[in-house]
Amino acid sequence: MLKLLKTDLILNWRILAWTYALWSVLWLGMPIMSTSGDLTFGMWTGMVSVACAFLPITMLGREDKFKAGALLCSLPVTRSAIVASRYVGGWLWALGGVACAIVVMGVLWLAGVRTLLPPTPMLPVVVVAIVGTTIALMMPLPLRFGIAGVIGFLVATQLLGVVVLLASALFDRQGVRLIESAVRAVVSAVRGFYRTQGPVLFSVVVVVVVLALNVASYRLSTWIYRRRDF
Repeated sequence: MLKLLKTDLILNWRILAWTYALWSVLWLGMPIMSTSGDLTFGMWTGMVSVACAFLPITMLGREDKFKAGALLCSLPVTRSAIVASRYVGGWLWALGGVACAIVVMGVLWLAGVRTLLPPTPMLPVVVVAIVGTTIALMMPLPLRFGIAGVIGFLVATQLLGVVVLLASALFDRQGVRLIESAVRAVVSAVRGFYRTQGPVLFSVVVVVVVLALNVASYRLSTWIYRRRDF
């Protein structure tokens, strides 16, 4: 496991560094572009967490580009170990990226260079939830279909959203209202659970759900990776 993680870092540190540097320009400038003045530290961290969760997906895309999967599977390691290293490494690279971003923004925020509303104690839970959910949902795609699977999924979801909105606007506006009502119902249920159970139990439940989602995603990825031909 450690050797696989070390190999991934050695082979991909340049692309990780350049990708992180480019994204840093965007998210460090985000508070300046926000004109409403109500951008919270937690909301900013959530957007950064989504971006950092795609760092390991970028690594897998580069591996697919150079057809390194066949070479990796020829090593004296099981495919299950390879998949496990992808998940463990994905969490490490993503959380490391978010931590660096928070430290930099925290220094700028305390110095008065960037204006954000203060963070809440739920900030670590938000990071874990976003990073874990993104990795769990996205990781099986590059492991099975390569970078084409990730691009296809993102394009398909965007097109589906456009089609649903256009169809609702042209034929039946009730569809948009139903989607909005469903989103509000989910948000209201989460807030209600938080108010009734308290932050500690709420955090524990969120972490357990995210970990369970990753375990299920790992098992699915292992099953499909064993059957992938290179």
